[in-house]
Amino acid sequence: MLLRANDVQLSMVQKLQVRLHLAMCGACTNFSKQVKVMNSAMGPWRAYRNEDEHADH
Repeated sequence: MLLRANDVQLSMVQKLQVRLHLAMCGACTNFSKQVKVMNSAMGPWRAYRNEDEHADH
């Protein structure tokens, strides 16, 4: 569900479920941190790619 949250907005119930699970699961907490790092690292690349796609059209 952490990866899904990158693509769609989670409902309030889903957000609560994720928060409760992260409070109990160290592995998923670490994974969540890794996802945040990857998203921040990929942000400039996504912006560059989107600019490049729009330039071709």
